[in-house]
Amino acid sequence: MKRCTFGLFLMTVLLLPLSADPFEFPYTDAYLTAMGGGGAALQGVSPGLWSNPSSLNGRGVRSFYSRLYGGNIQHLGIGASMAVYDHWVGLTFQTLGTTLNGDYSGNAGEYALGLVVARSLTPRVRLGLRMNTFVAQDPRFQRHTSWGVDVGLLFQPQRFFRIGVWYRNLNQPEIVTPLARAPLARWLETALLMEPYPGTRTLVSLRQSPYAPLAWSVGQEVRLNAYPVSFRVSYRREGSLLDAFSMGAGFTYRTFQLHYSVLMVPELPLTHLFSVDWEIQP
Repeated sequence: MKRCTFGLFLMTVLLLPLSADPFEFPYTDAYLTAMGGGGAALQGVSPGLWSNPSSLNGRGVRSFYSRLYGGNIQHLGIGASMAVYDHWVGLTFQTLGTTLNGDYSGNAGEYALGLVVARSLTPRVRLGLRMNTFVAQDPRFQRHTSWGVDVGLLFQPQRFFRIGVWYRNLNQPEIVTPLARAPLARWLETALLMEPYPGTRTLVSLRQSPYAPLAWSVGQEVRLNAYPVSFRVSYRREGSLLDAFSMGAGFTYRTFQLHYSVLMVPELPLTHLFSVDWEIQP
């Protein structure tokens, strides 16, 4: 008989070694995963939709899909962004869940709907805000909701490097069900992006959260100027919870981009992530 609380459900049924807290969504699209999972200093549609809200810049549609650790846990999302006057505005939806069998059969998972707004304060400084609605679903009770606020700042003092800061769940939300009270994790992520040469990027990210006092990752991207292909590799460390290596590639055809990455965690099956991006021309 499955008598776990919602928090234990997330830790044991979903088997996410670095997602002990609900609605953490540790890995989203293939591009961010191949760069280490943290994109606070990146700039564009994908980083702004799924990571630092101040990174949002550009028109486009983003989607991703993964089956975590080769099991029955599916993570998918879709988002779009557009310009509204002097702001960039984006909408996102993502879900992480599985199907339970036995005494409590049915769909169980997490859903998040987000609104992202970003704008430039100066030519070198950008500010962003994300408002999330969280929905928890479990076969034993009706859906329960909460909401959270993320803020981000992007600073580019020089052309070849950029600094990003992202504060997740500033208002400290929580999901309350008849079985448990599950606070949603707050974390602070700081990242440095360096582009010393055309076609190369190095991303270093640091994150502080309740479950990992200091997590860090390093990602490297190399773009082939003669071909529409880029390669990425990264390493991520989260205390004793996670020691992960990821690599991937991206291919561009006109206004479409296809990204793939593989996540390798010791003693767990591989996770394959796919993303399809569409750039909307002005």
